[in-house]
Amino acid sequence: MQNIQKETYNGFLYEIRNPNNEKKGYLLGTMHKLPILTDSFKLNKEVNNAISQSARVIIEYLREDIWETEFIDCETPIKVSLKENYEENENTPSVEWKLFKKANKKQIEFGDIEYFWEQLSTELIFKKMKQSEIARLGNEKYDEMYKQGLGRIQEAYRTSNSQFFKEFISSISKEAEELYENLFKRNVNMTTRMEYRLVKPGISFFAVGSNHLFGEKGMVSLLRDKGWVVKKVKNKPEI
Repeated sequence: MQNIQKETYNGFLYEIRNPNNEKKGYLLGTMHKLPILTDSFKLNKEVNNAISQSARVIIEYLREDIWETEFIDCETPIKVSLKENYEENENTPSVEWKLFKKANKKQIEFGDIEYFWEQLSTELIFKKMKQSEIARLGNEKYDEMYKQGLGRIQEAYRTSNSQFFKEFISSISKEAEELYENLFKRNVNMTTRMEYRLVKPGISFFAVGSNHLFGEKGMVSLLRDKGWVVKKVKNKPEI
């Protein structure tokens, strides 16, 4: 049997300290669904070390396929079993699936910082933009453009290219104002909910989509504006 080589995806990991220089948390930028470019992947050494120090792991949301989620009260955080939702995809795992397994093994709190309606609001904007682009380009050209764009995003994530994401967010602010403002509102809400956990005893580990991190309206800037000291954790070579 062929031995599958696992590839390390670096992503973007930040350490969060309060004004008294006490370490209170970590913030990881992810892709909700990693590219199926390799058969598997592993979290890097710095991410594993951060989780080992943490009292809780908090992701952006607990359900990938929100279109099929039954939801009654939009004021209640999504509480759908991540394990049931992801286990069929373990061979093409998401970062969230890996984090769930880590938290479950460590037997620590695992939760989210978004509501269903917030996720849905962005999906509806994407759907409207997609329909507009298909009408302009046609299905075949749109699919090719989407595939190429996703490939560039995946490569930027794989190589921890923060400049790409900063430029990507800047382009959204100029070309898709509705989407940009929607992301900003979500960033503000998630940052506020992060603070509820950051003031608790112990270290909190957060993971959100990388597009939420960058720019003047990104979560890194919002945390710094609130007085938190946020520094990038440098990736070290795997031994």
